[in-house]
Amino acid sequence: MTDSTLETISSLDAAYDRIEQRQQVFDNVDLKAATGAVKPFAAGGVIGAPTYFPMTGGGVGLAGEAGPEAIMPLTRGPDGKLGVASGGGSAPQITVQIVTPDPSAFRRSEAYVTGQIARAVMRGQRGL
Repeated sequence: MTDSTLETISSLDAAYDRIEQRQQVFDNVDLKAATGAVKPFAAGGVIGAPTYFPMTGGGVGLAGEAGPEAIMPLTRGPDGKLGVASGGGSAPQITVQIVTPDPSAFRRSEAYVTGQIARAVMRGQRGL
């Protein structure tokens, strides 16, 4: 046999060994969560149950094992950094409508109600 033939056989042998190693990884993993239709996550999504997925460098990854996990697409900003883009939304509009049969009683408690509304808005801004 020529050297190139031996190199080809050696290369195929190594490839076969890698395939066997990967098969052993999947033989030891319960892939019930990964069966079914392919679901694309290019626009993001949520993994709500433990889900196995193949890793680029080999092996198997596990997501959602401790509860729901978000998948968010990354974008490169003007500074070149990679991160999650936010919507840059505007401030929400809050409307409070108070209906009372006793306007004079409301006028007396107006400062208290205004303070309660301001505190509620501040809690909302902190995400509580």
